[in-house]
Amino acid sequence: MEIRAAKESDLIHLINMEMVIIDEMETPLYRKLGAKKSEEILLNASQNYPDSRYNYRRAIVVEIDDKIAGMAYGFPSEDETIVNLELDRLTRETANTSDTFFTDQEVVGDEWYLDSLVVNPMFRGQGIGTALLNHLQTNAKKAHKKVIGLNVDDNNPRAKKLYLRTGFKDVATIKIDSHNYTHMQKEVD
Repeated sequence: MEIRAAKESDLIHLINMEMVIIDEMETPLYRKLGAKKSEEILLNASQNYPDSRYNYRRAIVVEIDDKIAGMAYGFPSEDETIVNLELDRLTRETANTSDTFFTDQEVVGDEWYLDSLVVNPMFRGQGIGTALLNHLQTNAKKAHKKVIGLNVDDNNPRAKKLYLRTGFKDVATIKIDSHNYTHMQKEVD
């Protein structure tokens, strides 16, 4: 198992995995555009907009036998506005809509924010999620953050159990679109 920074050649795998979360979030724009158009916009943003939420430079991956077993995207809290600007602009241009994928604030305080974590179904149950969460300490330290934050959908108790097991604690409840989330944080070692 190798944990490494994502490369541009990983993009299609990253976006395919990210679409699992986008689908579960059921944002109004996703429902309006559908999976194919949404994936096309995210892929375009990740390739052509370096500050985008889903640019490969914001991701780490776990690679096993030349396969992406899991990935995590994230950013420092002060980048929350920046990561959405380019995605919003691209969405307006290519989908001819003023709607955006992300309308609600997701970060809480001064933190390194874990936007998403997905484990490839072929590799679940092998500690990939835990390894990614542990590795995020490195990302947080590089960004001079003392806390890692994330949001977990209240309808996903399995994910919450993983976060609790790795040291995250509940700090707030928030609503993102139509879903209720618990904001969790963990202090960086």
